[in-house]
Amino acid sequence: MERAPIGTPLPLRPAFDIRLQPDGYHIHGEVPGVTPQQLRLTFIDRRTLMIYGDFHREYDNPPEDFRPDCEGPGCETGDTAKWLLAERETGYFSRMFVLQKPIRKEGTQAALQNGILSVFLPLDPGPGNINSL
Repeated sequence: MERAPIGTPLPLRPAFDIRLQPDGYHIHGEVPGVTPQQLRLTFIDRRTLMIYGDFHREYDNPPEDFRPDCEGPGCETGDTAKWLLAERETGYFSRMFVLQKPIRKEGTQAALQNGILSVFLPLDPGPGNINSL
């Protein structure tokens, strides 16, 4: 396996859990700080779901009329903060899940609460799809 050069950012890969129950798939993923507007769910086909979104930092900005008493970089924009540590990952992520059994778009439910994305995908009981566990 080839490794990325040192300093190359790795793709973001939020952790997900998937459970198959008699009624369908229950998917839960960690997406802290992401809003519903920053998430997308796309059905690729009857067995494949793509979840993608964007992690980014948001901070309170000083009032527009704030003028710091300083010289040098940062004063031109009014930003006087210095980064001392930046460990939180930011950027685009995507996860594709190929599922064992066919799913239906109709009846799909999704909720985002406390940084956890919860998705329910009902099984497709269509002709020829015997959905026994």
